[in-house]
Amino acid sequence: MPLAPKYTWTETDVAIEVTVEVPGVSKSKADVFATDAFLKVNSPPYLFALDLAKDVDDTRSSATILPGKVVFTLFKREPGVWGVLAATGEKAALTSRRNASIDRAYAALEAARRARLERKQHEDKAATQRTLDTDRRKRAEVTFTQLETGHLPAREHREEEIRAFRKQSSSPTGDRGIAGTGRQQESVTSRENGDSDVKGGVQQAS
Repeated sequence: MPLAPKYTWTETDVAIEVTVEVPGVSKSKADVFATDAFLKVNSPPYLFALDLAKDVDDTRSSATILPGKVVFTLFKREPGVWGVLAATGEKAALTSRRNASIDRAYAALEAARRARLERKQHEDKAATQRTLDTDRRKRAEVTFTQLETGHLPAREHREEEIRAFRKQSSSPTGDRGIAGTGRQQESVTSRENGDSDVKGGVQQAS
């Protein structure tokens, strides 16, 4: 059978402090639980369970595990002096009140868990969207740069010169083919102009 530990308590108009003496208690093994109407410490062989005389604000209350003891700091839902800590009345009514407070506590924990999950999902989605926007912006900048530089007249002219030079370098005739073409054009031009001296000179060169 579990042992009931000793406890002490103090109060002000707005708060209550409950100190439960639990020899050998540890954070890793103790089960400490509090609702707006119920306190519990389970640290074998000790078991402390107490129904509060009135309700407290469990969103502000806390429990601290210290060497050899557990300290509950509770904030009253309504200011005033209680005079007594433990609730009294029929067992069935106290059990129903306790269970209702436990259900509320678990519902609040589940709501908080869902809120954290939704917040994390929202943050992850926002981070993913920021990454996508950054990648899209970078791709747009690269495309714009390619379009901008690809249509510069100076660039096109320079590329034509490079292509012509490469074509000339790969030609079997080399410079002689280009020179011969120039002489033929000169000869045709001379004949059209009737320049016999140039014509004769070209024929002799042939």
